[in-house]
Parts: sequence; structure tokens; C-alpha cells
Amino acid sequence: MTGARLDARVVLTRGPLDIDVAVTADPGQTLAVMGPSGAGKSSLLAAIAGLLPLRGGHVRVDDRELSRRGRTTAPPRRGIVLLGQDPHLFPHLDARDNIAFGLRARGVPRAQALTEADEWLWRIGMSGSGGHRPAELSGGQQQRVALARALATRPAVLLLDEPLTALDPETSSGVRAVLAAQLAAARTTTVMVTHDAIDAAALADALLIVEGGRVTQHAPVREVFAAPVTRFGAAISGVNRLVGDVADGTWRSGALALPASALADGPAVALMRPEDIAFAPVPETTWTAALRLQDADGPPHPGEWLARIERMEPTPSGVRVHTADPDLAVAVPLDAVAAHTLAIGRPVRLRVDPAAVRLHAAGAA
Repeated sequence: MTGARLDARVVLTRGPLDIDVAVTADPGQTLAVMGPSGAGKSSLLAAIAGLLPLRGGHVRVDDRELSRRGRTTAPPRRGIVLLGQDPHLFPHLDARDNIAFGLRARGVPRAQALTEADEWLWRIGMSGSGGHRPAELSGGQQQRVALARALATRPAVLLLDEPLTALDPETSSGVRAVLAAQLAAARTTTVMVTHDAIDAAALADALLIVEGGRVTQHAPVREVFAAPVTRFGAAISGVNRLVGDVADGTWRSGALALPASALADGPAVALMRPEDIAFAPVPETTWTAALRLQDADGPPHPGEWLARIERMEPTPSGVRVHTADPDLAVAVPLDAVAAHTLAIGRPVRLRVDPAAVRLHAAGAA
């Protein structure tokens, strides 16, 4: 059984969080689920797997209704496999027998199960390692074996709960490549919770954003990254999303003003990449003195404004500086970091080319 259609609406309560999330995935599709910590993502997968009872809604796989309020099919009979950060391999079995275990549990004869396990070891790039027990394997190898064990049973739906989180970047990159190849080959319907936008971009067809127990966006991955509708969606897409207002042909948010002659008056959203915002320190180190200097220089040009540093985050290529009024992130390269003394509260001058900003009416795609 493989490539089933998943249709679920999960309504349940977890502590203070009320969850009401609809999930659909076509046969063979990979759906990524992202959201802030505590948004209800893992609870969503647990409910689909049958590990949490529903307060309302349903879980259907093809024409099989697996869950409704007060009635649920036991997890082993669902044809659904849940794989999390911990591979949960049997420590007393070697890699080959771990993969064969799921097949044996479904009634496959031992000889056939071991033959299929050898095939899966080849698929995941671990031929010759089948005799090693989990303690003799690296973390990445263990996760590959766990993935092979899950896919070998040909599940109707595969649920992945941040399976790469516990791995270092180099190892996770290798496992991600294996995962992409095997999901495509098996055509298994997959729902994958992840915190890494790279996983969504590399593995998924569609992306579901869950915030506060509710869906805030559900669309093809490229569409979500191109036009995020919330601040969280913008953050994972690597862009700033600012809500402002258009009046008399000018869009404003805090101290930032941009020409917006093509938009009608009213709320509007600006999207801009942190890399497109130019950064420069000002001679004065206090906010009052910087404002006095700006007043003496005359009104700023469109797309130029004075801001104050609120916080800073290191990145592989420099620093991401966060400012307020408006609240956005600016990518500052390493050479600029070395040349200037950056500190919380220090005023800086920012500039963005209006042509690098996408403006649209609030609520518009």
C-alpha cells in the first residue's frame, strides 16, 4: 500500500493550546509543516498517527476513516508510520534485521524480508553495513536505517517529525539527499514537520504554516516563499514583511516611506530582503543627536530612514541586525562589522532601493 490520499482535520486541546488544523496531501505528495515552537505541529502528527484522540474532526486515508470523535483505528492498523528525531532502532538487532523487522511484523517470510532489507541497505548507500548494530553506526547512518525500515513496509502515509534536527549540518545534508531520492522513488505520501526551510525547499511539494494551532498559509512551497502572509512565514522565507499604510501615493511604516502610486489608499504590505537594505553608521552615537543631525541635513530620500539597533544575531557571513520602527532585519557583511562598532541602541542609517521592494495591498496575493 503506497501513495494514498490523506484528508484530515485535527481538532484537539493540548494544555492551553486549542488546535484546529486541516491537512490534505495527494497520493505521492510531500507536505512540509512549519511553525513556531508550541504551534501544535508535533501534536498534529501524533493525532494523524492515532496516538492522540481527536476532540473533533477526522482522519481519512483514501476511503478509510481512521479517526472521528469517540472512534479511532489503532495505530498499528492505520498503514501510517511516524518517524521522529530518535530513530528508535532495536539495539540488539543489526541494521539488516532492523529493516526486516517491520516487514516480518506484517507477515513477510524471513528470507524475503532479509532480501528486501539488503535492497534497502543498497538504496540508502549502506551496502556492507547490514551486520552492524546501532551502537556501531553514526547518527546519520542510524537515521538512514530508520528511514529504510519505515519505507520498506510501504506505508500509506509517512509522518516525519523533524527527523534531521539531531544531526550536524554535514550529516543532515547527506540524509536529506537520501530522503529526497527515496521519497521520490517510493511515491509515498509524506507529511514532514521541520524547522528548516531547506528541508521544505528540497523535499516538499507544498508547505503548511501552523501558528497558534491554526493554519495561516497553505500553498506550493515556492508560492509561500515568494509571498508569505505572516511574519513567521516571512522569516523562514528570508524576507522582511512590513505592514503599513498607503496615503496620497506613499506607503509608510514607522520611519520608512516608499513611493506607492500604483496602490490605492489603505493598508499595504512591503516585502524586502535583508540583503537589499544598505547599512551605514552615523557620526552621532545617541538617538537624540542623530535625529538633530538628520533634521539639519533635510528630509530623507524615499527609501532612506534612521533606525536604532534593537538586537543582533551572528550569521555565517556576518551579522543580522534587527531594528525597530519599522521592525526588520538587515544583513551586515563581515567587513562592515569589522569596520564599525555595532552596539544595541546605536542609531544607523538604512537605505533600500524602492525597486527592490514588493508592495501589495494587505490581503492580496
